[in-house]
Amino acid sequence: MTVMETHLSAAPDTLPEDHPEGLLPGHGAGPGCAGGDAEGVLTGDPTEVALVEHTRKAGAEPALHVDRFPRVGELPFDAGRKMMSTVHAFGDRFIVFTKGAVESVLERCTGADAIHINARNEALAARGMRILGFAYRVLDQRPPDLRSELIEHGLAFIGLAGLMDPPREEVHKAIADCHAAGIVPVMITGDHQQTARSIATSIGILGGRITG
Repeated sequence: MTVMETHLSAAPDTLPEDHPEGLLPGHGAGPGCAGGDAEGVLTGDPTEVALVEHTRKAGAEPALHVDRFPRVGELPFDAGRKMMSTVHAFGDRFIVFTKGAVESVLERCTGADAIHINARNEALAARGMRILGFAYRVLDQRPPDLRSELIEHGLAFIGLAGLMDPPREEVHKAIADCHAAGIVPVMITGDHQQTARSIATSIGILGGRITG
């Protein structure tokens, strides 16, 4: 998994250093998304690792130190919300970082340019990328209960990250063998329709109906 493109909702050089978006140059991955061993090799979910690796390359790693913004809570991803959130200490306040499907995250944001963001989302998806949307919210007090209705609303949209996970080399031959044997291959995915269409075309599956 590799981060191919990122698009912030504001230019990084226009954001004050202590502004929440200023902590997230490159993509908006929250602190502590992936762990590392003694040699600094990242481990964990491939998507999280890709996001932190991208931030390292962007020179933003100091802003992601867990001891600077310790995680105090997490609301895991689920298929219904299509997003996840983590809560971190932020000076004498707390900050919520949310990431997930762009459409789902946008629904929880205020003041976002939805038309522009959705257009960018469609453009990246058409190129076969998996797109994640990122948002945040600063809280004066630590949430008494980590429930979506308490922390995942009134968010400020940060930006998008387009990730690519190229199909394995052997996939193309396997698809071709299926066609030759009269077997109709089917791809099941939870990705954006445009992303699914692009991937299905690239590996020789497309020809049937895409639903969902």
